[in-house]
Amino acid sequence: MLVGAAGDVTSVGSMGVRVEIRTHTYKATDVDDAFWVANNLDNGGGIQFGYDLVAAGTYCRNGEFEAGASFTCTSGSDTVNGSEPTWGWEYWPTATGTQYFVGGGLLGSAGLNGTWQLYSIVPNSNVGWRFLIDGRVVANASFPPTRSSSTAYFIAEKVTSSTSPGPLGPVEFRNLAYLHQDGWHNATALYAIVNCGVNPNCIPIPYGVSLVGPNHIIAGTSIPQPKDGELLWSSTAQSTQTASVMSTTPTLTIIPTMSELLLGGLAVAALGILLVFEFVVLPRRKHPKRRR
Repeated sequence: MLVGAAGDVTSVGSMGVRVEIRTHTYKATDVDDAFWVANNLDNGGGIQFGYDLVAAGTYCRNGEFEAGASFTCTSGSDTVNGSEPTWGWEYWPTATGTQYFVGGGLLGSAGLNGTWQLYSIVPNSNVGWRFLIDGRVVANASFPPTRSSSTAYFIAEKVTSSTSPGPLGPVEFRNLAYLHQDGWHNATALYAIVNCGVNPNCIPIPYGVSLVGPNHIIAGTSIPQPKDGELLWSSTAQSTQTASVMSTTPTLTIIPTMSELLLGGLAVAALGILLVFEFVVLPRRKHPKRRR
């Protein structure tokens, strides 16, 4: 379930994206609550960066998934208690969603409750992509930089197997901006995202998204719910963008393992599960959340 906002059409073709996210710490009662900024890319892939609150368990910090193969954990695992906000990135190289890469920080690395962090995704000719928090590089990903194929967007996401999901945030986002050759540009409009994409089993979404101020929204529990694609804010009197660029396309897959059902990701038919010291180790991030 996704609630958030997409920027104006001038963000299409950008080389980077950033947004400020205000950390909200609480106990995650479902599989994963995630808050991130993203671009879909003109090579068919996509990239995102933000922070997660994952349910108590043990998770791989960095790794790779490829269809037909086990999940490859390329670094250590973390055991979380469900209330440790941790930054993470994800990259998927093609639109097929058969392969994706994930990386994450140390537990609690997304800052203190109530504080703002600026999450930026920028290209770097030497290493591919850089992920920055408040201007400081926290991770690199060696994939070829390419321009965006869609408007920039940010999301508050609930990943759950429950028909009565718990709270999501609410979390604030502000100052969405995108990078062109002449520098950073602030978004001039925001359009609501309220959907589950192509997930055929999507229950009614109990979350909303609402304007706080110019280029500043709050999304999640107890927030009014607009229509998907509805204009939330514009810096100009008129806006010509339509809602056709608003929709997202995740699919929800529930993976049974051990004595319970665990959510393996979005659009994933099966995840390889690593057993480490008798704990179930899953990729901390989920499979890509894609917009059409």
